[in-house]
Amino acid sequence: MAARLRGEEIHQFTEALAILLKADIPLDYALESLGGLLESPRLRGLCAELVQRVREGAGLSFALGQSRAGFDEAFVGMVRVGEMSGNLPVVLEHLAAMLARNQELKRNLVSAVFYPAVLLGFSLLAVGFILVYVLPSFVQVFQDMNLALPPAAAALVWIGQAVERYGLVLLLLLAAGVALAGVGLRSPANRLALARALLKAGTVGRLVADWQGVVFCRSLGLMLASGVPINQACGYAAAAVSNPAFRQGLAGLDSGLKEGSSLVTALGACSYFPRTALRLVALGEQTGSLATMLQRAAELLESRVKFTLGRLLVITEPAIILVMGLLVGFVVVTMLTTIFTLTQGGL
Repeated sequence: MAARLRGEEIHQFTEALAILLKADIPLDYALESLGGLLESPRLRGLCAELVQRVREGAGLSFALGQSRAGFDEAFVGMVRVGEMSGNLPVVLEHLAAMLARNQELKRNLVSAVFYPAVLLGFSLLAVGFILVYVLPSFVQVFQDMNLALPPAAAALVWIGQAVERYGLVLLLLLAAGVALAGVGLRSPANRLALARALLKAGTVGRLVADWQGVVFCRSLGLMLASGVPINQACGYAAAAVSNPAFRQGLAGLDSGLKEGSSLVTALGACSYFPRTALRLVALGEQTGSLATMLQRAAELLESRVKFTLGRLLVITEPAIILVMGLLVGFVVVTMLTTIFTLTQGGL
């Protein structure tokens, strides 16, 4: 059984397979060739498994659905549509382009969090080194000279001693807390509660909602353009959404459409769905260009996600630099004051 793939590997597999199939190479030989071309052991294992299933008579969509490589319902459904319509290479090409844009957006999100975290981490390590290894060296000198430490230096030495004595315990407690949180998030109810909290968290919530809107609109637009019936396409697109609360809000789409509601009305029942995208969906339904307008909505939301990320970085980076600068500056000034007191005492 193939191992679960990362997002980049799914994109690499989809793009390479689309290229080979567009060159009129039979599916089983294309998969066999991919197994020899791709470097990832997980991808080679997947290709070997798919070759075996396809040569046993299974379709590619069925084989992908049976694997545990991480292909979601939307991906498998699109592949099934491509097989039924005879346009599998074209569908895979469109899927690869969609995956590439989604991966780029995900990388932007990760980068926005990674840089401030690294900056904060190194600053804390620098301050911790001074507290634990530098300041304590002054304590013995002051004791030998029967001088009292300045209050600020005494406070910092106390903090350093506490970190040195109980730092390992604190790290163990932190690790235990992270482990307990991981175990707790295995529960669907807890994941749903966390997802709802994220969506209600002000600017961060709007960012998450826009990101989920990008995935939904892009997936739905691609499937409608490929001829998937709207009810089935909405189900697949909702399954591609990763936030459980957002996905739950889309659960009423199928019933709403079956009752005769328009797509924009059914989507409007989801309180988390971006209102800006709804206006474009309504325009698409009115003009008969729903698939195109869904792609435009995805592009609009994607640009808004990038803008919000940029704004958050503009705010958080200077704030972290300012706070850590003040903290390091306080430590340095305290050390200089301590040295000055020591010099005065020696005189």
